Amino acid sequence: MNLVGVAIGLVLLVIPGVMLAAVWAVAAPVAAVEQVGPIASLQRSLELTRGNRLRIVGFFVVATGLALVIGVLASLLLGAVIGIVVGIPHALGATSFQTGPFIREASRIAAQTIAAPIYLAAVGALYVELCAVHESTIPDPKAAVFD
Repeated sequence: MNLVGVAIGLVLLVIPGVMLAAVWAVAAPVAAVEQVGPIASLQRSLELTRGNRLRIVGFFVVATGLALVIGVLASLLLGAVIGIVVGIPHALGATSFQTGPFIREASRIAAQTIAAPIYLAAVGALYVELCAVHESTIPDPKAAVFD
């Protein structure tokens, strides 16, 4: 019975949520580059993503995976370096529970600092590609910034 409830919740909440995320995937770049309001940017994102939504979901799975791998590697490396510097024995083999809350938090912040720009660059690249596909033009972000 539990499995049925989980399956219903997945179908009714998660899958539509993922598809809605794909529909509005480029709303933030649209708002920034085209200097439109929130409703207009959501509508424009709807237009740009039409016909490509499943590919966009796949794109974000790959981009999120890449950002996670890079973030985890950065977190492990920083945790090991901090552990060695502050004198935790066997820092390279230490688990996050053995390194202490400060090192765990510093590693998490470093990982997010490295992963977030990768993810945001992926969203920006997606916006430029969708504009090129739908309009055969690439937006010039500098034109709107210096007006």
